Amino acid sequence: MKKSLHIVLLLLFINNRISGSDKRNELDSLLQVLEKVNGSGNKSDTSKINTLNRISWEYYYLCDSKLALQYANEAYTLSQQINFIPGKAKSLFNKGQAYFAQGYYEKAMESILLSLKLNEGINNKKGMTECYCAISSVYIVRNKFDNALINCNNAMVLCKELDDKEGIGMVYNQLGMIYYFMGNGHKAEEAFNQALLLSKEVVDNKQQQASTYGNLGSLYLMQGKYKEAMAQYNKAERLFEESGDKFSLMLMYKDWGNLFMTLGEYDKALINFSKALDIAQKIKAKSIIALSYFDLAKLYEATRDFKMAYSFLQKYVDSYDSIVNEKSENLMVEMDAKYEASNKDKKILILKNAREKEVLETYNERRYRQITLIASFIVFSLFALVVFFAFKHYKSKQWTALEKVKKEKIAAELDLLKSQISPHSMFNFLNTIYHQVDEDSYTAKDLLLKFSDLLRFQLYSCNDGFIKIEMETVYLKKMVEMYTYSKLKKCKVEFNIGEGLTGFLIAPIIIAPLIENAFKYVTNDNDKENFIHLSLTHQNNELVFIGANTMWENEVKKETASGIGLSNLKSRLDLIYPDKHRLEISKENSIFTVKLTLNV
Repeated sequence: MKKSLHIVLLLLFINNRISGSDKRNELDSLLQVLEKVNGSGNKSDTSKINTLNRISWEYYYLCDSKLALQYANEAYTLSQQINFIPGKAKSLFNKGQAYFAQGYYEKAMESILLSLKLNEGINNKKGMTECYCAISSVYIVRNKFDNALINCNNAMVLCKELDDKEGIGMVYNQLGMIYYFMGNGHKAEEAFNQALLLSKEVVDNKQQQASTYGNLGSLYLMQGKYKEAMAQYNKAERLFEESGDKFSLMLMYKDWGNLFMTLGEYDKALINFSKALDIAQKIKAKSIIALSYFDLAKLYEATRDFKMAYSFLQKYVDSYDSIVNEKSENLMVEMDAKYEASNKDKKILILKNAREKEVLETYNERRYRQITLIASFIVFSLFALVVFFAFKHYKSKQWTALEKVKKEKIAAELDLLKSQISPHSMFNFLNTIYHQVDEDSYTAKDLLLKFSDLLRFQLYSCNDGFIKIEMETVYLKKMVEMYTYSKLKKCKVEFNIGEGLTGFLIAPIIIAPLIENAFKYVTNDNDKENFIHLSLTHQNNELVFIGANTMWENEVKKETASGIGLSNLKSRLDLIYPDKHRLEISKENSIFTVKLTLNV
């Protein structure tokens, strides 16, 4: 839900370069213009089509996707009647955006691709740029980031051909959002900073600057840099207020609320969520009203006020269902009517031919026999088909039930194995924090924050069968940092992560037991070198982890007998990566080495 909201906002910035306007007043003005155009009686007037497309876009800007789709359909129908290509291209684009807002991504992609083809035919580069950015956004929500980057780069090429600095800045913002959702914070920050530099070159472009500050704030929030996130949000809020952009200011208040929720400052979160809801109700932004109800439900749940939480959750369900389930009924009725009329004409023609044939037929008895024979054959064929499909359905149902039992058994085994891993690691981390409280309270606080991140990861991210490798890498880094505090004085720790660790999935906490064992069994000699060397690389569709540490001779037997260490890991590997992994263990000259290779 958060991802869709960010992307919809970004598309609004890219396609609607209006700063400091009251969108509701502008929409009312356009509706008045449409009323005058309708009064003129000129159905082929292209100005009416342009007005309908603008109204459709304003409703989309105000998050009313139903009306946006309705006016886009009307504009498309009129454009078809007079073959007005620019109008058809724009209405198809608006339809795609409305479908996108409703979550119908396949329909959105189909409409936007048709719009792109029409814009290419009339060489409308600005329209092509809008389409490429919209296609990129559809790929983002479907986690196809390579395709998103390709389309974003196409938009960048067109903006540079048009020498559109403002457009280039917007596309940099889009690139930043792609890298943001890929988990590549460094590239996301670079893209946002480029967008910020270009926005400052364009005179009075406060809206784009504010958008970029807001995106940087969200990036820093994801990275846990709360002070930096606050600084960027402050800049964005100030610029949105100066430009009078109520819609963007409303989303800014939602970001503030989420930040304060993360920090546990629930009073401030309530103030900002309430401000966002108030603006959404004033401008009648239905989707944001629903999302604000959901935010308030989460807030009251966190403060254990379950009565209020339930109340707002019910409001969210009622509001959001009314948005998602509403469709363009008028268009569907019109299309059904046309289809029925077409079928009716065909039926009349068939009946006419049948009557003429019947008049010419003199051999009634022969005709009767033929009809009886055909009818008998049809009945027999239908009976055979019914029996066949009934049998096939029965066998399919049996097979599905068997597969379900197998999957449930494997899932239960995996849950048991993961439940054995988590408590052991958590107790080790708590022990590390406990020993730091008296020695260095600042370090203890830092460790406690890292511990909360690890616990949040295990509670919320490990429920899925597979997660992004970027998320697993962040978890492993923090895990190594936690252990390093307890081993820093006598042990040299290195953790090297190679390039290219992106764009694929991995089972959660599959590498963690190997790192835990390294820290658990590493030597603690005063007169000898103690070290832990860890590396994680990806090449040729293989993820390779190598861990090496100094170990006393008698520790190997302890690890073998523990029942939670390597034996647990081997069981998980056999369940999740059957015939797709290699686990190699060796010990030479008091150095324990383990190498895990996964086919990903």
